[in-house]
Amino acid sequence: MTSLLEKFASVLEAYNRTFHNLSRPVADVFGLKNLGPHFDILVYSFVLFNVANIVLVPGFSRLFFNRIYGALDVKARNKW
Repeated sequence: MTSLLEKFASVLEAYNRTFHNLSRPVADVFGLKNLGPHFDILVYSFVLFNVANIVLVPGFSRLFFNRIYGALDVKARNKW
């Protein structure tokens, strides 16, 4: 029986191969020979940044600084 970590690693490796295969035509057209091996990092960074910016930070801010964060307008919350 494989552990949860091993299953996660195999799924992650499958995603990495998929991202590498998807980036290959773009890399060939624009001559970006190093895009393929690093495209998965770009995708994961984009997703992690957006999850942190849209979900995690507002949630923690409301939890720990509810009075201050709740009084801010949308523009100020985005700069928070």
